[in-house]
Amino acid sequence: WKQSETLYVPFLAMMGYSFKGELPSIPSNPDGYFGGGLFGHDEVGTWINIWERGPQNVQEHHRYNVGLNHLAFHVDNQQKLVEIADWVKQRQDCEVLLGPKMMTEYGDDYFAFYFQECNGIKMELVNHC
Repeated sequence: WKQSETLYVPFLAMMGYSFKGELPSIPSNPDGYFGGGLFGHDEVGTWINIWERGPQNVQEHHRYNVGLNHLAFHVDNQQKLVEIADWVKQRQDCEVLLGPKMMTEYGDDYFAFYFQECNGIKMELVNHC
């Protein structure tokens, strides 16, 4: 979690989420919760928990394994999307994958930006203009 905190606190704030607090470490849990961060979006009622990977969970995330492929976030307008993309591009812990640009293969109004964050999770920002 500590590796991800400097990305997710400001990034999720730009997406309308607020940081609700630290999640406690629960080493007795068989899944190995070692602390994390809790974020909420009060308008839409969505919550995101980001946990520290425990030492027994040695497999790195890969989006083509079974499970999460990527997270997509809607952004209200192209200007805001480009501003967030520029912020991501300045970070050393993110890899730009594509965009921001129009992607007409997904629709005539599909403007998107893709990047991979420090844990290997692919992120998508999209605006339908």
